[in-house]
Amino acid sequence: MTERSSDRWRVCTTHDASECSEKDVILNSIKTKALDLLARREHSRQELRRKLQRRFDDLDLIEIALNQLSESDYLSESRFVEAYIRFRANKGFGPAHIRQSLLQRGINRDLIEQFLFSSPDIDWRERAHDVQVKKYGKKPPATFAAHMKQIQFLRYRGFENVARIQQEEE
Repeated sequence: MTERSSDRWRVCTTHDASECSEKDVILNSIKTKALDLLARREHSRQELRRKLQRRFDDLDLIEIALNQLSESDYLSESRFVEAYIRFRANKGFGPAHIRQSLLQRGINRDLIEQFLFSSPDIDWRERAHDVQVKKYGKKPPATFAAHMKQIQFLRYRGFENVARIQQEEE
């Protein structure tokens, strides 16, 4: 029997289930479910672990599966961080909000910082301006209170430093 490329990471590649141990069958099931989830979108290791724990009880086998998926580059924290930053930035969120969300998803701070400001297609000052214009229009705020309300909105969206820069420019 020839081995298919999709079977390389499987523990038991035989089609006769009687030749596989119960743990091998469970491990294959865990990997299959993990690949199904990863096919839909990138996941952090912590997210994928949490989702797999809802379905499977054996935590050791889940860790083995996650390690094998990482080694095979099916599961990549850096790909997840890059995709997540792009997605959330396009939804109008700033770097502080995105950083906090990634930390809550178990991502290393150094990895976050590596990708957060290195993307050439994300200009955070321009994004903050676009979000501000979308919410309040192009007309500048008439009063100081209206100006502060806009700054507060940008801070809430995660544009803390950008909001500070805009305040200093005026």
